[in-house]
Amino acid sequence: MKKKIIAFISILLLIPVLALADWTDDFLQDYTKFGIDRSVENALANDVTPIQIVTFIVDNDKINNKDTFKALYCAGANRDEVHAAALKLGISELELARALEESIAECSAPLVLDDRDNTGVIASPSTPRR
Repeated sequence: MKKKIIAFISILLLIPVLALADWTDDFLQDYTKFGIDRSVENALANDVTPIQIVTFIVDNDKINNKDTFKALYCAGANRDEVHAAALKLGISELELARALEESIAECSAPLVLDDRDNTGVIASPSTPRR
């Protein structure tokens, strides 16, 4: 009976590890095929949190942090969540600010900017936000 209980507990403990490997494998495959923007969008669409993405990227030397933050901002990820996760992992305010500025310059879709910045001001692609 004890063996069955131990086996059952082992299987339960293995499930989260497999789920983690699953999204990170998909993320890396998407990154290789489509780039960081699409991999971030797909991860967010599959309920991966910005904190999980930032943590994974910081631990992965092959993917640029700033590009990931820019992709998160462009995808409409919660700016406060991204900021908190980055600071917790030792990313500088300057790097975050640069990524935010680049995302505004490159991803000027009004809805994404309005959702992300929550300022109520809608910018057009030809008019930068203040």
